[in-house]
Amino acid sequence: MKKVLTLTAAMLLTAVVSMTAYNAQASDDPTVAPQEGKTVIVYFSKTVPDGVDATTGATPTATYKGKTLGATQYIATLVQEQTGADVQRITIADDHYPVEYNDMANQAREERDNNIHPALTSTHDLSQFENIIIGMPVWWFTMPMPMYSFFDNVDLSGKNVYIFTTHAGSGLNSNPSRVKEVEPDANVSTDGLAISGEQVAQNASSVTTWLQRIGLYKDPTGVRNITVGNTRPFPAFNLQGQQVPEGYKGIVIKNGRKMIIK
Repeated sequence: MKKVLTLTAAMLLTAVVSMTAYNAQASDDPTVAPQEGKTVIVYFSKTVPDGVDATTGATPTATYKGKTLGATQYIATLVQEQTGADVQRITIADDHYPVEYNDMANQAREERDNNIHPALTSTHDLSQFENIIIGMPVWWFTMPMPMYSFFDNVDLSGKNVYIFTTHAGSGLNSNPSRVKEVEPDANVSTDGLAISGEQVAQNASSVTTWLQRIGLYKDPTGVRNITVGNTRPFPAFNLQGQQVPEGYKGIVIKNGRKMIIK
């Protein structure tokens, strides 16, 4: 395990290392207001083939509902459950990257150094979506080069774009700014989510908090964005969606947020 962590650091860490599991570059982004309309999650997550030791692969893995998922795929799954969004995965040929970690890392660095945009096996029609949530790992201090291939083939002009990353200490790594560079006419939020790839299973609450803050969270109870007059307190609902009286104790939904009243 020590060897794996060292390799991960060599490939993914920035010069200034932040080991926080959650990182938002801005908590109040004036350029992207909470949006209605259709939402899609587009993500790239490189995992090892079945039967190969996951510790040699390109990204940490986590088990969710009996399935082994790559770290970015894991977060994309949580985001989908909490937004009801469509999902599109960015894919390349299965044999494009070597399975062994060092070989894979070396190829990824060569692609970065030579600005190589590998061919995708996925296609992406985003014309019907207003909100685009983009997920990616951080490779060699930047976006993986398949992400650049994706941006070569889409036009996000006028779209509301939100970024999340999985990482080994480098946080968002300025990736919202990079997305803005390649999609200058998109409304790219600076309020992003960054979670350590080794800690995705322990940080589901960070996903919820981020989605609530950017206005895309949809509670599974169906209670969301309660609107009442300014002179009245916000009503509270139990997890069955039933309004509860004052003095009720337990888990409630109030003003679109889940909280515990003791």
